[in-house]
Amino acid sequence: MSYRLIQRLRQQMAAEHSLLPMSIFGVIIGLLTGVIIQCFRFSLEWLGTISIGHHEAFESLPTWIRLLLPWYGALSLGLVFYFFIKKLPMMGLTHVVNRMNKHHGRLPLSAAILQFFSGIWCIITGQSAGREGPAIHLGAATGSVLAQRLRLPNNTTPVFSGCGVAAAIAASFNTPIAGVIFAMEVVM
Repeated sequence: MSYRLIQRLRQQMAAEHSLLPMSIFGVIIGLLTGVIIQCFRFSLEWLGTISIGHHEAFESLPTWIRLLLPWYGALSLGLVFYFFIKKLPMMGLTHVVNRMNKHHGRLPLSAAILQFFSGIWCIITGQSAGREGPAIHLGAATGSVLAQRLRLPNNTTPVFSGCGVAAAIAASFNTPIAGVIFAMEVVM
């Protein structure tokens, strides 16, 4: 985007009557989040198909693999976090709610990238994790990072993060109204 257009958007976002630009950005955030969540789901299904034959066929594995795979996943993820990630960021729904309440919805991009890959690894190796936490975190981070990159006013970041959460729930579970209600009731 050009510098003049971004400056104009910042001015309109700061105004009281910024419904149209906010709505346009809500659609953009929804589309971006939908693409990211679909990439997360397809990566999960693809890696699950490669590793165990089907992404939800964990119970069809031999008993010894079902016992060792979660141990292997937890150990490998713990070693990666211990040796390669110096400061372990918080992730998931609790992190998103905390950042919404105490930091005006600002979420770091690095935690979202880590959430993407560690979420896939946890689910593939049979950890007690679901796709809801990573989806919520990725959606909120999409809206937050967009607001931060465009240097929009602080009042837009929580709204953009909420749009991302609603889009993530909608894309993950194919329930758009439930996504909006969840974002309004739980996250916002």
